[in-house]
Amino acid sequence: LFPFRTEQLSPLVPMIVLTAKVGRCQNNVFEGKSNFNIAFLCFSLYYQQVMKILCETRKETLNLTISARVAENDRLAVSKIKSLQTDIINLLPPQSRIGVYIYPEETLHFSILNLTSFDLDINFSSARNFMEQLTWYKSLKNYIKQQLCIPENYTGNIKKFYLNKDKDGVIEKSITLNINPGGLIEDFNKLKGSIKEELYKLGIPINGFGMKNYNTEFLGINILRFFGEDQDFIENCDKVYAYMENKNREFEKEPIKLKINKICLVVSDSYLSNQNPCISHD
Repeated sequence: LFPFRTEQLSPLVPMIVLTAKVGRCQNNVFEGKSNFNIAFLCFSLYYQQVMKILCETRKETLNLTISARVAENDRLAVSKIKSLQTDIINLLPPQSRIGVYIYPEETLHFSILNLTSFDLDINFSSARNFMEQLTWYKSLKNYIKQQLCIPENYTGNIKKFYLNKDKDGVIEKSITLNINPGGLIEDFNKLKGSIKEELYKLGIPINGFGMKNYNTEFLGINILRFFGEDQDFIENCDKVYAYMENKNREFEKEPIKLKINKICLVVSDSYLSNQNPCISHD
């Protein structure tokens, strides 16, 4: 009956029982429905207090990945994701010092395989421009085109918003959609050994090589990211959580379909860099 996650029920039980007993002591004819409303009010106050989003400080990184850009594969899926972005932005409470990065449609993507990663001491754009001029980068790009053509169309299913149930009501740094990308994960698990060999042959420094599904059936499509000082939170995000959990129930019945027929080599930072990525509430 209550719109909460079951693992958050245990701290509420003493509060709900106590409230119901006080009600009966004050009025000999307290109906069950009134008790329900009082208990639900107490729960609502608790729910509002614990739902929050943890922000991150912006950092300079460079990632070389094999990825699929949503806009290059399925325009209908792009429009549905943009609608989700708008809904969540409208539900966020205004908060100073917090920047919200809305992934534009041209950068919406999911990474399949991370080839290498670097923390940067220089501007990302300068590092990317330098890398793209290197001989090994051009050779790798040709290898990807020739050896990793998708032989058939895959159909991915966006099945849920990622919610970490172990974090007790905290979204960490970004809002992510989980996509099951058809047979791409299985196929790349077979290919990753030969891809890694090619990296060694080309003399590419390897750091953080590995599949991006982290031993699950899903890959991630980040749609929003949150910037602030270290350990800054956006408080009172109960409406955002309720929306995401409601959408997850809808996705169980009808996931968002995403046709996949094109993958590419992507040089990116953590945000698929824009000049001015933050839309601030200040």
